[in-house]
Amino acid sequence: MMKTKSKTSLLALSITCIALSLTGCGRSDSEVATASAALAPSSHILLSEAPTPAIPVGQARKEALPGQEVTVIGQVGGVRDPIAENYASFVMADEAIYFCDEMEDEGCTTPWDACCEDPEKLAANRASVVFLDDQGQPLSLNLKEVANLSGLNLVTIKGVVAPESTSENMIIHASGLYNVSME
Repeated sequence: MMKTKSKTSLLALSITCIALSLTGCGRSDSEVATASAALAPSSHILLSEAPTPAIPVGQARKEALPGQEVTVIGQVGGVRDPIAENYASFVMADEAIYFCDEMEDEGCTTPWDACCEDPEKLAANRASVVFLDDQGQPLSLNLKEVANLSGLNLVTIKGVVAPESTSENMIIHASGLYNVSME
């Protein structure tokens, strides 16, 4: 727990340092405020403690309804490129999924895609996660950078099942992320 609080404090300190350094680069106060505002959402989505109780992705897919608040645990992956580059979104899969790094063959360069798993089982145990801004648009954040997110990380997210979710495609509008792999 202490380690996670330090990371959150380090993130806040980094944001402050960046904002201060922009002032020294001849930027106006409004430009500095805009840059700080662009970074600030990352500090609000990162949770200092794992939310509990969390249910596995597969269970959430079976039980959660659009509009329902959920806390879900799973691994980043289930597709070849699970983390979006330009906005705060990723795909997570149930830990029950057989990821390629769990095989004896060490030659897989993308073990997080779970290409060795039964496609139907994989589809039934995967969810899309997206963090939205106040206007309902995806946040412009790279979670690889701001949350140190990578394929196969175990994460817990809090959020609401999106209204557009279906039994074939679960989308979670997330409000918080805890990267369990960073403990």
